[in-house]
Amino acid sequence: LNSNMSIRTALQQHSSTLSSHEAMPLLTRMLAKDYQTMDKNASLTKAFAIYSKIDGNKSNAVMNVMLKLCLHFKAADKIQSMWTDIVQHEQNKSKAKSYKDSLLSYTLLLTCCLRCTHCNIDQCIAILSWISSNRYKLTQIDAKDYSKNLAQLISKCNHPSYLHELQTIHSLIDAKQLKNDAFLHSALIHSYEKCTRDYQQSLQVFESTTHEIRNAFCLSAIMQILLKYARYDLVL
Repeated sequence: LNSNMSIRTALQQHSSTLSSHEAMPLLTRMLAKDYQTMDKNASLTKAFAIYSKIDGNKSNAVMNVMLKLCLHFKAADKIQSMWTDIVQHEQNKSKAKSYKDSLLSYTLLLTCCLRCTHCNIDQCIAILSWISSNRYKLTQIDAKDYSKNLAQLISKCNHPSYLHELQTIHSLIDAKQLKNDAFLHSALIHSYEKCTRDYQQSLQVFESTTHEIRNAFCLSAIMQILLKYARYDLVL
């Protein structure tokens, strides 16, 4: 594709289908500064027009650019139209003997899911399972965002009807990451109380923390719960 060709012209010339390779320079161009200042709806309409023309499986590189565009234009709900493709891609990858595509950014995907108007917890759990099964390695920047996103996801489990989801999320968190993350422990302590209407599982989470991270957040969380259930003996 000619680098000077407009996106509209390129779409007209490719009236039927595009390959992921052909679509990438068009989508990447939309992340440039001149496109980021455009009207949100017009930009997203163009991006999804390109996406819809891609023939066959969309590459992870294409998916990642689309996720970035959805986040930039504050349109996380748009990822729902991509979800079927994402799931299909993950299923194909798990069946393949060899896999050469770039990795899907699960941290970007999780951020989008959490910013949707109606967060789908089951979709978030699916992302956590992909992170676990693919042994996805987080960069330092990703790790901070991932921790915040996990804490936010845990906090959404705030009713007894979400107990199973909370337990599943807890089981999918990498033990090494959980060990040193006071914010995640604090979120788990609060959510277990809301989901069980009891203090015992929250206390178990607190007791599983190391002394190094039993900071003000974790202490405050468990003390509030113990006082709520009049377990003054355990507070002391």
